[in-house]
Amino acid sequence: MMSLKDGPTMLLPMEWRIIEDIIPLLTPFNLMTTELSGGKYPTLDMVIPLVRGVDISLNSKTMETELGVALKSKLIQNMADRFDLIEDNDILPCFAIATVLDPRFKKVAFTNIELANKAIQNIKYELAALIGENSEHSSLRLNHESQENQCFNLWAFRQQK
Repeated sequence: MMSLKDGPTMLLPMEWRIIEDIIPLLTPFNLMTTELSGGKYPTLDMVIPLVRGVDISLNSKTMETELGVALKSKLIQNMADRFDLIEDNDILPCFAIATVLDPRFKKVAFTNIELANKAIQNIKYELAALIGENSEHSSLRLNHESQENQCFNLWAFRQQK
């Protein structure tokens, strides 16, 4: 039997229990990362549904170890801190618009249906502005182009001439 002088020590049974306890907490993050890393298909529309899926997955887990309970709590808090406003069309319009335009998700992926309705209304205003049906709203939207339309209006460079 070979042995290494400076080889790593074997894991204790309690350490194995901790590892087995936290793997189900980390797996959804791995799956979400894989989904959002796709280079051959659009992924912006999947952010809100995946964030919701990870949140539901984390909250459904029952932890057996003290470290597992602490990690679960910390992960849930970090998800809330980072993604709490992801559905808000006023703050991050691209995510909400992309999600409601995807026929797989539409409003289903939203935790707040009013924010989904707001994204749909924003799309309607954008379309009305593009086809010129609502000239008053159109001029207001062109003056308020800023960050809200930077990710939606790909033709903004044409309006600068």
